[in-house]
Amino acid sequence: MLGIVRRTVKEHHMFEKGQRVLCALSGGADSMAMLHALKCLGANVCACHFEHGIRGESSVSDMEFVKAYCEKNGIGLYVGRGDVPRFAKEQGMSLEAAARKLRYEALENAMAHFGADVCATAHHLDDQAETVLLRLVRGAGDGLMGIPYVNGRYIRPLRDVSKAEIFDYIRENDIPFVHDETNDETDLPRNLIRNAVMPALFEINKAAARNITRSMAMSASDSLYLDDLAAPYIKERINCKEISGLPEPIRRRVLRGFAHLIGAKNIEHSHIEALEKLLYMRTGQSLDLSNASVINENGVLKRKNEEESAFEMPVIEGKAAVTPVGTFEFIKTDVPKDPRTGRNMQYFDLDKLEALGMISVRNRREGDRISPIGIAGEKKLKDIFIDKKIPRDQRDRIPIFTAGDTLIWVKGVCASGKCAIDKDTKRAAMIIQKDN
Repeated sequence: MLGIVRRTVKEHHMFEKGQRVLCALSGGADSMAMLHALKCLGANVCACHFEHGIRGESSVSDMEFVKAYCEKNGIGLYVGRGDVPRFAKEQGMSLEAAARKLRYEALENAMAHFGADVCATAHHLDDQAETVLLRLVRGAGDGLMGIPYVNGRYIRPLRDVSKAEIFDYIRENDIPFVHDETNDETDLPRNLIRNAVMPALFEINKAAARNITRSMAMSASDSLYLDDLAAPYIKERINCKEISGLPEPIRRRVLRGFAHLIGAKNIEHSHIEALEKLLYMRTGQSLDLSNASVINENGVLKRKNEEESAFEMPVIEGKAAVTPVGTFEFIKTDVPKDPRTGRNMQYFDLDKLEALGMISVRNRREGDRISPIGIAGEKKLKDIFIDKKIPRDQRDRIPIFTAGDTLIWVKGVCASGKCAIDKDTKRAAMIIQKDN
């Protein structure tokens, strides 16, 4: 196994000598084997364990096991804890999705704590085969893409190691581990594939997992090439005639990319087939996807009601304004020496601002006008958008800030001179986007 891990790390440039590698350490056989192997290969390792509160005393026992092992072997450990069942209920998420979210938050915190360069997770060859089968069964059009070796700062050193090879390594090196009994249950689709489908496939061929992933790798290479061909056509508005003339593999990739771009979620093969049919339908026909609706408008597919999704809400000091296009905060501040600002923040003269009225954020309306800094008089916002060549389909998603009836800032476009900071400014404030 060590030879496979060494080759995987080298071929996929997972980390360099001396870099800090954080290991996601559940205490199970996979993560314990990974930690041991990386340490044997000379990696500068540390670890993170997340106690999720799902299994009561059993999960606490796992945490204590990991603590004792790391202390005995001189491995730095960060422990994160969370109440996954309560978080899942509060957020309306599945237990699996909630656990994943909180676990990755803990890993991010651990990387910051240790100054780690990368985080290693113990996904292995059998996990890869299970993922491919699960996505194919669910009808995901990109099912053969599987689990990547590297995803940003996250690496999978065991990606080419089978479960059987992991257990051989565990036995050969007398590595202790704990067993999560919930993995033996078959109520979750992945567990059903792991505990029932994969054993049946191994009966047919002991190399089933490796053969599945080998076929996946070959298909993934072809898929990436087709993705490159489709990329120039993926936009928030697509021309039905142009797209319908593309070869089917490229056309379907364009439609999948389009669906992602307009905010649709959980896109499956059936959704792509429905979008294909919509290409040929008469104007006004529409289709509901998860989290988005699409309409064929005069031979153009676009998100439905994109011009009608109006919103407006107050912007108050000390309370975040959460809008469909971002989260914003109003903050009183010292008068800046340099009032120039970036795309996501804007300074204002607070006295001038308060004289205009209550601050709100909304999207554009017919007839909007603003007095931009450095320009005498007012100008139609529509003309400013045209002058700056801002695409029509993006204009309704640009946040517009008002004080009373006066436009004071069109984010990323222009600000009003009516409340701009000048040499006479005594008090200042700023509006900043917090999620960009």
